Amino acid sequence: MTDNLFTGESSADIPPSDENLTVLGSANHTLDDNGGDEPEWDDEEEDEKASPLTLIIVGAVAVVLLGFLIWLYLPVISLWVGGARTPTAQPVPPTHTPRPTRTPTITPTPTTPPTATLTPYAPSAYSINSRELQPPLPWMPASVMVLNDDTAVTPFPDFLNPAWSPSSAIATQLPAIVISEPYHTTFGGGSALWQMDAPLKPGLYELYVSDTLYSSSGTLDFIVSLDGQEIKPLTSGQRVEYRTTSGTPPQLEDLWHSIGIYSIERDGLLSVSTAWEPRDEFTGPVAIDRVLIIPQPEVNTDLLARIPAERTKYIVDDTQAAFDGVDFLLPQTGQIAWNGEYEKIINTASDVRVVWELQDNVPTGVYEVAVFIPEIQGNAMVTYRLLANGVELPRSDGAGGVASTQGSWPGGQWVLLGSWEIPRIYEPRVRLSLQMDIAANTPGEAAADAVIFIQTSPPATE
Repeated sequence: MTDNLFTGESSADIPPSDENLTVLGSANHTLDDNGGDEPEWDDEEEDEKASPLTLIIVGAVAVVLLGFLIWLYLPVISLWVGGARTPTAQPVPPTHTPRPTRTPTITPTPTTPPTATLTPYAPSAYSINSRELQPPLPWMPASVMVLNDDTAVTPFPDFLNPAWSPSSAIATQLPAIVISEPYHTTFGGGSALWQMDAPLKPGLYELYVSDTLYSSSGTLDFIVSLDGQEIKPLTSGQRVEYRTTSGTPPQLEDLWHSIGIYSIERDGLLSVSTAWEPRDEFTGPVAIDRVLIIPQPEVNTDLLARIPAERTKYIVDDTQAAFDGVDFLLPQTGQIAWNGEYEKIINTASDVRVVWELQDNVPTGVYEVAVFIPEIQGNAMVTYRLLANGVELPRSDGAGGVASTQGSWPGGQWVLLGSWEIPRIYEPRVRLSLQMDIAANTPGEAAADAVIFIQTSPPATE
């Protein structure tokens, strides 16, 4: 019995009929070994029945095999398919790209050269009001510094040494005298050093030493230093001849002696020193008191720069001059002049005499003399004379006094009067003075300011 591959029915259930035979075809009948009649199918019909089953099996196997191969080689196939396929370019939607913000170009500002910053200078404890100074100066400087013996002096030997005597002990022994300013005195040899407590502002300074009415005599040489390095004066000398009550002329009060104008060009501590050998009753004692420091106005720097620097110079201002025949003095300011002031004399009705005298003796030699004439009309006739120890001297060319108008000089001018040689009878030292005369009823104007004595030859050997 066989199954119907199309209907699923068994062949035993289908009754044989002619139709069925017609549909299925005719068969050749043959006899089997038992003589029965058995149908024989031809090869063509049999092949037709087997072909669908074979195809199904083969197709199923092929599908399974193909699926297996696809699964096995899926990575390779995917790679091949991905490489072989050209992706379609998709348009990228435009995106806004922000434009870079322009950084402003900074134009370099010209660098301003640094201005010199004024160095703050600590005030000195030695500064005092110039009106408090004793003895007073002939003019009132803006400020003064006093280096006193009890605060700013280092003596050798020390003041506690028995070689020294305080001025209070002298006043006790001589009750009739009055000592207004204390000091120390000695007959023994020694030295003294005055030193500032703070640096000075750069500029010009004139230095003075005190000459006490009592207990000072003889001569002392002074050295001025900045941080221990010696500096030289622009004017005057560094030797002081002390006066005494028995001298000629006799000393009547305490005095100030200039030891020169100095240029301070850098920071540093200013000091003044001196030394001496032992004294006796003939040479007299040494008195150590005060050193005075006076700042100079800037105008003096300019006026000094107009004079040859290598010359030894001595300057006397109109404030130190003696005026005779002038009813009153009216200082003139606002113009270029020594210390910023001068005296003007106009249409005098009486004889006028002005004398500039050096306070201290100077070495003998040849001197040129000049006067500073501020910017005035300078049309009055004046006469100048040089005196040595009060005696008039002729000029080196043999001429007498200088008679002339002062002239008009824009910005002021040093006017040279001439040259004088000091006779040998005055060796080794002499006191010089300049005298200016204006006759009564002289029309016009004249000025009295500073006088400068300029040494042109070496001093005589002392």
